[in-house]
Amino acid sequence: MSKKPKILWSGDIVARTGFARVTENLITRLKDRYEIVILGNNWWGDANEFQSEFKMYPSSNRFQTEPFGVQRIREVAEKEQPDLIFVNNDAWIVNQIYSKIKDYHDAGKFKFVAYMPMDSYGWTGCLTDYANSWDGIVVYTEFGAHEFHSAGIAKPVTVIPHGVTDGQFFPMDTVECRKKLNLAEEGFIVFNGNRNQARKRIDITIDAFAEFAIGRPDT
Repeated sequence: MSKKPKILWSGDIVARTGFARVTENLITRLKDRYEIVILGNNWWGDANEFQSEFKMYPSSNRFQTEPFGVQRIREVAEKEQPDLIFVNNDAWIVNQIYSKIKDYHDAGKFKFVAYMPMDSYGWTGCLTDYANSWDGIVVYTEFGAHEFHSAGIAKPVTVIPHGVTDGQFFPMDTVECRKKLNLAEEGFIVFNGNRNQARKRIDITIDAFAEFAIGRPDT
């Protein structure tokens, strides 16, 4: 029987998403200090490398089809009896998950921590539905913390930025890179490295560059 504190971790895993990369990078660094059980979004039960070190439940199955574990969180929490439930997702999804286990949290059965992105200014809903009752709120940026407080969060909000995988991302010689990519040595380059989905608002980058390019026929 493990004597390490047990975390029930709700989030993407074994998927090509930013949330999954966060999960995979964090659990592999925390596993020596904690017993971690995964309720995995976007994972359908196929064998994977993480199963050798972590107990895993798919967030969805044939009969519980909601994709983020809202229908499964209660049964898994009852079965696993974690010391902490940690959810990495958007605030409105975290709220749905929490609503299913709020009575258990109120009874002191576990701590509850949410790790959430903040994409824009002036949210008018969901941020204060439950968050002031949670044991921890974690965001990626100082901007995110400011927006949570502006919305009415009356407790500390911790900022833990995403790290950089230095084996994949590292400085290189600019001139050499431009040669390899067949880019002009003195060119001004605009790069937006995001997945093409609505929340990334790539349209704003395009609009901004279109405005910048006015009167610059060589762009």
